[in-house]
Amino acid sequence: YYEAMMSLAHLSWRTNDLEKAKFYLTKLIESNKDKIVEKAMLSLADIYAQEDKPQDALNIYDNLIKEDSAISPKVMAKKGFLLKQLKDYEKAVYWFRHALAGQVEDPKIHLALGYCLEKLGKDSDAINDYFKIIYLYDDVEYKVKAYFRIAHIYERQNKLNESKEIYNKIIGLNVEESKIAQAKIEEIEHSLNASKD
Repeated sequence: YYEAMMSLAHLSWRTNDLEKAKFYLTKLIESNKDKIVEKAMLSLADIYAQEDKPQDALNIYDNLIKEDSAISPKVMAKKGFLLKQLKDYEKAVYWFRHALAGQVEDPKIHLALGYCLEKLGKDSDAINDYFKIIYLYDDVEYKVKAYFRIAHIYERQNKLNESKEIYNKIIGLNVEESKIAQAKIEEIEHSLNASKD
């Protein structure tokens, strides 16, 4: 019964009938069935975030984190992503770090954490997190994203040779984005040659 209701909630959500989805999720929360209540609350928070009601979503995330259950680290990550979206980078960093400490391993979290650190002017910390993606995960898509962020930081810091090295690493991965990396290297070389003249 509860799983069927959860399926109806998700079906309504997917078809963009958010009111019906919230109705089913509220019924599940009222059921007081432990595991299903957590899932329903998490889904309801995600709907609130989608509806641009961030405070309602954050309140639910806070309640779930207080429960200190197995899903708490996952909720911390979700809270971090919402805070990043709200441009509250300092709080987002705090929650991303807690999620990672809770053994939620995901290159997406490291990428978001690095981005927030960049926004806070902590470039060396951001670079460390981007390198974690490169060395800890086999996800090529996220490796490429991390390399581009690192190269971008180096360019901003006017460390053009370091930036070229990073773009060469992207080319070495033999991915679609290698063309962009090659074009960036040519841009940098042009810039370096112009500064010699």
